[in-house]
Amino acid sequence: MRECIEIGEKPDNFRICPEVEGIFKLGLFYICGRDREHRPIFVMKPSKLKKQKIPDELFRRALIVYCQMIRQHCFRDYHVENWTMIIDLAKRSITEFPFKELKLLINTTSLFFGGCLHKMFMLNPSGLFMFTFKIVEKIMDPETRVKIYMLKRGSFGKMFSEGGIDPDQMVQEFGGNKVDPDCNWPPVMLQQEGVEVDYKIEEPKNLETEKNIFKKNMDCIQVEDIKETKESTPIIYPNPGGDISDISNL
Repeated sequence: MRECIEIGEKPDNFRICPEVEGIFKLGLFYICGRDREHRPIFVMKPSKLKKQKIPDELFRRALIVYCQMIRQHCFRDYHVENWTMIIDLAKRSITEFPFKELKLLINTTSLFFGGCLHKMFMLNPSGLFMFTFKIVEKIMDPETRVKIYMLKRGSFGKMFSEGGIDPDQMVQEFGGNKVDPDCNWPPVMLQQEGVEVDYKIEEPKNLETEKNIFKKNMDCIQVEDIKETKESTPIIYPNPGGDISDISNL
């Protein structure tokens, strides 16, 4: 929680700067489409991240901005409030497996965007990763476990039968019908839904609550009070244009 507060106090963590935009263009993560309940499908490629040698802090900044962009422009209060996550493990061997990068992805999204996960499909796992996961899943929280699917290439159909994803909303790389994107930024899906390519990124809604809870806990155990910060002013970008046409009546 302390880490959450420290990151939230840095305005750069909520700003689309040239360095962050450059990471978006690498295709390390992108929005693929929507499931049958209009949840955005969020694709991540940790093995691709390992090859890029990007500093952890810069990558985390980019991921926070992108996730907040999804929540701000793809969610609809009381109707669409979480995403389906696709993580491509690229069948990496133990020596090539992106453990550090995968941990960074999961820790960042769970720390700042808890409650946003509907289902997670981990695709193309190696045999060793499958074996390790079967051990770890025995001690997982049951509510978390039922959200996670480990799928080899021959089992991708479960995304469509059990994950509520239409093949037309999934790229061909993962067994769908959509053409794999040539360009990862600006997000093609948002452009198709009428959202402009410039964004106003706001702080995560629960960040101020996290700060207050943490401060209260520190006061109770008589630890030096945490420095209060002024309420941050959102970075102003041109307003996104228009709602998503097919769910505007939700």
